[in-house]
Amino acid sequence: MSAQPQYTPAPPPAPAAAAQLLACIRVDHRALRWEPAFVRDWAKALEDSRQTFDLTPLHEVVRTWQGRLDTAPAVDAFVDHGLDDANAVTLESVIGARRRPTRHGQPFSPSTPSRSSPNSRRRHRR
Repeated sequence: MSAQPQYTPAPPPAPAAAAQLLACIRVDHRALRWEPAFVRDWAKALEDSRQTFDLTPLHEVVRTWQGRLDTAPAVDAFVDHGLDDANAVTLESVIGARRRPTRHGQPFSPSTPSRSSPNSRRRHRR
């Protein structure tokens, strides 16, 4: 056995990676949608990094947007060819049917009042 960890983290992006990404986004045909989204993601990651003194949120934004730009040509080709996904496999067949969470044996929905709320006590009293 080796004392080396099996997982090696990805190297951090270059310091100018965000500026390079923004330049690439600005020349893309999706620039009207993507530029504001990138700026919003970057601003949130920057604020998170300032609060935690950790650069990880900034690195994640760069990696996410690099992935989007790298896969954009494949997505465009898929859309241009008529979105033919006839040979696709449904997610349910891979991971199984989705089970609904329950609360106290009853189906859970955010609009269902909890048993401890004042409104639910009035309904259940008789």
